[in-house]
Amino acid sequence: MNTLQQEINNARLHKNLITFSYAPSEIKGNGKRYSMSSNFTLEELGCHCSRCSSAERVHFIFHYRLLEVLQLLRNHLGFPVYPNSGYRCIVHPYTIKNPLSNHHKGLAVDISLNGWTILKLIKAVLFLGSLGIENIGIDLKKEFMHIALSSEYGNNRIGVYDYHNSITLKNIKGLL
Repeated sequence: MNTLQQEINNARLHKNLITFSYAPSEIKGNGKRYSMSSNFTLEELGCHCSRCSSAERVHFIFHYRLLEVLQLLRNHLGFPVYPNSGYRCIVHPYTIKNPLSNHHKGLAVDISLNGWTILKLIKAVLFLGSLGIENIGIDLKKEFMHIALSSEYGNNRIGVYDYHNSITLKNIKGLL
């Protein structure tokens, strides 16, 4: 086992905050996949900004509970879940636009909803709610779901939003 995978495995053992540094050249183009869990990799969950792609070393932060929630969601749904934004470094353009974002603290992830049906979406939201995740945002226009362990703004919310309308979890449960 290579040293980067050993470092990832050691960080996961703490079951709190997974944090380490690595060289982007270690994960690009070498054909290896660095497992964070059964179905998720460092390549999927790491920062994808231009600075991190070209830096000599980058830092990675991701909360173990969020990784566990992602894996449980994937197992529960029975189909792949594709993260499109996990950890974001401090100079990532979205972090600069929103310094309160939990992405750079390793407490949030966005997953793609491309190809999802409304039933899959409702099943996912209800399952996440059963895990105690109360900060979920769904952007129907851009087709992604934001999942966070805590609110960036101090108020946990479960909402389905498309910039103008909102449906709460209570309303979704009423539709079933």
